[in-house]
Amino acid sequence: MTTSDDCEWNESKAFRLCIQDTTDAKSKMKTISYSLYSRENEVIKKGVITAGYVRWLNESAIEIFEPPGVIREGVTKEQLTDVFLIDSKETISKEDYLSRVQK
Repeated sequence: MTTSDDCEWNESKAFRLCIQDTTDAKSKMKTISYSLYSRENEVIKKGVITAGYVRWLNESAIEIFEPPGVIREGVTKEQLTDVFLIDSKETISKEDYLSRVQK
């Protein structure tokens, strides 16, 4: 099993996103554990996904994408991607997030 850790602050240094990639030597299955911390080291959100990615979307939101086994016809990546809004601690689809931002 191989593991790598990485932490990245948002622009204002108010929140830190830490990601740990783990790959199982036998199955070659990659899992990603993530934790979002406040400046005071309070855990805001934690999770584990298989494959995909977790990254900063902007100053106050992270983007979480975990690909499904089979993607249904007509479904977009924005519908499959979650956005966690730090201020409201709400998780919505990226499609909903983009529609809110454009208003």
